[in-house]
Amino acid sequence: MKFPIKTIDFESEGSARKAAGIAIAAAAVIVIAVILFLAGRPVLPSWIVWQDKAQGVSVGDQMIVHLRGKEVVVTKVAVDNTNPGEIASTIEETLWHSEDGVRVSDYLIGDIDGDSNPEMLLLVWKQGSYGQHRPFWVSEDTAKYTQHIYIYSIRKDLIKPVWMSSELEMRIKDWSLDKSGHLHITDTDGISTVWGWVSWGLMRLD
Repeated sequence: MKFPIKTIDFESEGSARKAAGIAIAAAAVIVIAVILFLAGRPVLPSWIVWQDKAQGVSVGDQMIVHLRGKEVVVTKVAVDNTNPGEIASTIEETLWHSEDGVRVSDYLIGDIDGDSNPEMLLLVWKQGSYGQHRPFWVSEDTAKYTQHIYIYSIRKDLIKPVWMSSELEMRIKDWSLDKSGHLHITDTDGISTVWGWVSWGLMRLD
């Protein structure tokens, strides 16, 4: 009886194992590189509550402030009834939108500075503690996401920046404006404080 004889090509088998080993090593390097890349990227805190809402504002013209997908868009609303006998249509014209690179979690509308005109307060997240200009003693801004309050005046056809904070020392989770224009803030530790507009900027009142 003859038995089949299997011929083994040790050179080919060794080459295949070597190639497989190189492929596994290369995959491991890629995985490690991806992990290190993701670990180094700034990450937004998981406790942020991202709002999605719209609110009307009357300042001569009717405006609507929309917050969708971490972006604020302000539109002017007009009614087109130029054609008699037809149902009037609503036309929205974009007046302003929040700047690129800024993520808005919430906004408030109210008279924060007591001038009888409405302001728009944005609770925003951005990379860095400062804007284009930083204190002379700060050599390099941080790359992490930081929380800020931006305040804008709302006038007819004009949204104008009034006050932009640097990085907040507290972590704001909830806020509201009362009828007196006082800003009530609750941080992530459940501590509530009251703030108001003093001279030029927000100051703690309680």
